[in-house]
Amino acid sequence: MRTPKLRRHFARALMLVFFAVASSAQQDSAKATAVIHAGRLIDVRTGRVTVNAYIRIAKDRIVGLADSAPADIPTIDLSEDTVVPGLIDCHAHVLGNPKDQSSASGLRMSSAQKAIWGVHNLQTWLDHGFTALRDAGENDLGYGQLALRNSIEKGLIRGPRMVSAGNFVSVNGGHGDADVLAPDQPLPRRPNIADTVDAVISAVRRDIKFDSYPIRVMGHRRCDGSDQRLSRRGVERRADGQGGGGGASSRQKGDGARRRSGRD
Repeated sequence: MRTPKLRRHFARALMLVFFAVASSAQQDSAKATAVIHAGRLIDVRTGRVTVNAYIRIAKDRIVGLADSAPADIPTIDLSEDTVVPGLIDCHAHVLGNPKDQSSASGLRMSSAQKAIWGVHNLQTWLDHGFTALRDAGENDLGYGQLALRNSIEKGLIRGPRMVSAGNFVSVNGGHGDADVLAPDQPLPRRPNIADTVDAVISAVRRDIKFDSYPIRVMGHRRCDGSDQRLSRRGVERRADGQGGGGGASSRQKGDGARRRSGRD
């Protein structure tokens, strides 16, 4: 049975292997500070499996491979395991209790409690070999997912590297509308609800203000988009006509295609 310490080593190994093997002579000649002994190492580009590979690490970068263990360097023994590049979850929602999928789950939990659940969830992702993920958006008005992303970047908590959308920019009654209550018990209208192109632009600017990337726009009520209420082309034309104002953050800069890549 693998010990907790070895499980941590395994997760660390996966995280390190996520980085591409350095190819420059300068990086390749860097002095290794640790070595991972992989029982089997999978090259996902070619499908090649190398047996008894030694992965040379300098700090947090892979600097090369070896056929035998270098002398006088600490070795992480994964000789009974298969080592692969870190996995990437391209569509995740990190906040809250993932076992509670009821429509009102978000209304029974504070933003702070959702974020604490998020810490737990991110560590679970990491311990299962996911070294990067994209949060596809949350209903949390406190932007807890962005706090988690920033905390990982600062080294305050363990977790995969993250990119994260902000609030779902949604039409009223749409897929991203958190108000599931009866008509005589409504929630106050949330700032992510947008029924017109101008309202979408305002909601997007709010997401940009808090450094969201990508932006998630839901102009429909169903997940499959079969009842589209807002024209994607119309939103893009109107947004392009607004120019680059509004104080876009560094995460938002780039060409138009990159900025629009997160829209549904």
